[in-house]
Parts: sequence; C-alpha cells; structure tokens
Amino acid sequence: MSLLLTLLWPLTALAAPVQARHVVVDLLTETSTVTAGEPLWVLLTFAPEPHWHTYWKNPGDSGLAPKLNWQLPPGWQAREPLFPTPAAIPYGKQINYGYEGESGLLVELVPPLVMQEENVALTLDARWLVCADACVPGQAEFKLELPVTRFAAPNPRHKSRFAQARFSLPLKSDIAGTYRVQGEQIVVDLPARTLPRSVSRVFIAPGQIAEAELAPDLTFKEDRLLIRLNRHSYFSKAPPQIEVVLELAGQGWSVPARLQPQGESQ
Repeated sequence: MSLLLTLLWPLTALAAPVQARHVVVDLLTETSTVTAGEPLWVLLTFAPEPHWHTYWKNPGDSGLAPKLNWQLPPGWQAREPLFPTPAAIPYGKQINYGYEGESGLLVELVPPLVMQEENVALTLDARWLVCADACVPGQAEFKLELPVTRFAAPNPRHKSRFAQARFSLPLKSDIAGTYRVQGEQIVVDLPARTLPRSVSRVFIAPGQIAEAELAPDLTFKEDRLLIRLNRHSYFSKAPPQIEVVLELAGQGWSVPARLQPQGESQ
C-alpha cells in the first residue's frame, strides 16, 4: 500500500517519517524553500531495525538497490542518487553490499532558471528491499511542497544530517584508472598516489562485473594499485567504465576505471 508523506513548508512542524516493515524511511530537504536555478539537495534516509540491512547500488550476491522515481514539474531534473561507502555483509556463502545501520541517499534536484509559480510540488516514489534472515520489499510516496523564494532558506534542523551524509560518501578521484577482462578475472589498474596503502574491501559498480569477495587480491607497485577479482558468473559485457570503491576503516575512495581496449599497453 502506498504511504503518503507530505511536508508542508514553511510550517515549523514536520510530518512523521514513514514507519515501514523493519525500517523507518524519511525524506529531508537541505533548504526550506526553492530558488530558481539553484540545486535543491534532498536526503532519503533508511533506519533499519537491528540485524536488518538495506543495499548499495550493487547489492552483491543478492538483494536490490533502492529505486527512486521522481515526478517533477517541467524543467526540473533529478541527478543520480549518491550512495555512502557500503559494507560487506556476509550471509552464509553469500556476500551482500549495503548498510546495517542508518544510511542516506543524497539527491540533487535541479530547478529551471526561471520559475513563475509561488510554490512547487515534488513527488518521490521510493522502493527498497530490507533483509535479515528474510527479505521484505517496501514502498512509499513522499510529497514535498516548497515555496519559491529569491534566496534559498537553510533548514538548520537538518544541517547535521546532511553533513553526516556527505561525510559518508566515498572521496572521489579525478584521475581515472583502467580495467580489463583477462580470462576469468577482472583486472583493475588504478593510480595510487592519493589512495591508502592498505585496503580492507573493494566494491565494483555496476553489478555482475566481479564476484563479491571479502579478501581481494591487491598489489601496490610504486604509484599503482593492481586489483584482481574473479569475473562474475553472470558477466555478459564489459561496460565502457566502472566505479571502483576502496574501503578502509569505514572511509571510502571512489575511482573511475575505463575499459582498456585489447592490445592497449599498460
């Protein structure tokens, strides 16, 4: 059943978060008003019950990443959600990628340069999967009604939540690496000057490129990091670029890796 969460601005009282099965889901805005041409950042939070978890963009051996479907006024755009650095969650012989504690997806909504209306209505249909020994799908509809103002008004009650969400994102590298398919392996070659010299986990997105592994094969050589992963059993085609997220003590580093054409030298 669809759940409707309506946030009416600029009222000071907020409606309660959605209490779904085994998880509380909430939608927050960084500002309490909208300004033409200025991004509106929103945060979709998930707070699962103890021992339950939600999923990263590549869920690993099983599970599903959250799906966000926006209904926006003409001229608006919704960027792809930004996921926090995930954790590896073993379950039997499977390894899932996701979050056992509270997590949030940051989304940048971009309004048009000109807005004539006094208020805007933004609707999100959010779907997710929360799992423990069993998995439960969830769905909720959130509606934001925000006034349009000349200058965006900060929402101080959400300041710390947005700061924490940004802190949990993997640090992005401006220098791309490469990857290649070598027999039954995925071999990733990354510039290592700005990366930690010790790595606990490696996460690859999109899914079905490399098998989920707890102990990746890593080799540091001078200013390069070579990663060897087993090719996914459902691997079908190598995309032009993948995202490689390295994790150490909860901190993440995100490095793009482009497909290395056959015959291209290292």
